[in-house]
Amino acid sequence: MPAIAVPELDFSPGQVLCLHIPHGFHLQEAAIEQGILRASQHANKSVLICRPATGRRGLREFIRRQRTVEWLARAGDISKADAAQVIDEFGVTVREIMCHNAGTPRCFLGIAAAICRKPDVLLYSSAGLDPLGRVAVHHYVAANGQNLCAVHLSGASAFGDGTPAPRVCPPRARCIELQPG
Repeated sequence: MPAIAVPELDFSPGQVLCLHIPHGFHLQEAAIEQGILRASQHANKSVLICRPATGRRGLREFIRRQRTVEWLARAGDISKADAAQVIDEFGVTVREIMCHNAGTPRCFLGIAAAICRKPDVLLYSSAGLDPLGRVAVHHYVAANGQNLCAVHLSGASAFGDGTPAPRVCPPRARCIELQPG
């Protein structure tokens, strides 16, 4: 299978890019991320790849459940009061105990932690979220990422009968169809 080529990208602040990964190439997302990392480093831009928030594992978590505010404060390098305020602004329900949160709140937390670190380029995905969760995440990034370049990796999805499902892209995004190299 040929590799996906990452085209030259403009990482200017305020840019919103939506990179469309073709059907059948979802396993190349890590290679695409690496291509974007190299391109942003070449442009002297700091980049953060957003990952959904994850809870602690093991005995420590069993003895004392990690709080969502604690996770965001640590991951975003902000105070607990600031983390609580950020969570209140999400517009989605976030449970107090980290491990009790589903995909959309975890995605929000990962993106918020990255935005708090003020990168030049924010690389994120909304894979695994329902359409309403994707729209909410895109609006959150748009409202809080004016000083950075937001790059959304849009994986292809299909309905149960195999027909391609429409993509849910960020508002004002410049959509780019990635092509096999």
